[in-house]
Amino acid sequence: MKRILFAALAALLFCCISTEMRAQVPAPFGKLRVDKSYALRVYDEADVLMTKDQRSVYWNLEENKAFKTAQILEIPAYTCAVAGGALIGWFGANMIMGHGDKTQNLTLVGVGAGVVVLGGVFNVCARHQVKKAVRSYNGRTYEDVTFRLGGTSSGAGLTVRF
Repeated sequence: MKRILFAALAALLFCCISTEMRAQVPAPFGKLRVDKSYALRVYDEADVLMTKDQRSVYWNLEENKAFKTAQILEIPAYTCAVAGGALIGWFGANMIMGHGDKTQNLTLVGVGAGVVVLGGVFNVCARHQVKKAVRSYNGRTYEDVTFRLGGTSSGAGLTVRF
């Protein structure tokens, strides 16, 4: 009888220890913050998180969706910024130097400015999505659930701390 009781107690203790190890959910990174100049640059304390690290951080469905949306919005944002800047620079320089039709150059400079503004809108939307993912990550609660074998003067039992 003592052997059976000892074996059951050892099995219960083993289960408690293994459950305690699996039940703890550590935060992979500390509080995150978004860079003010670049939409997808996120900092953990002082270190910059690379894109591959951010993919592993945002395991929640809402965070992952927001981060992927930000990555998708970043492409047209910078494409529009470069294309609009090229239009402004090229035709603005032609207008200043007196080459070509002044009205046509002014029109294309205006189009370039519009494209740059459109890129800015995409960038603001991408930044909003990254902030949404970071806000959701920072809002997570990490609680340690521990199971232990406890005893009193009247007996022994399993305790749960959460």
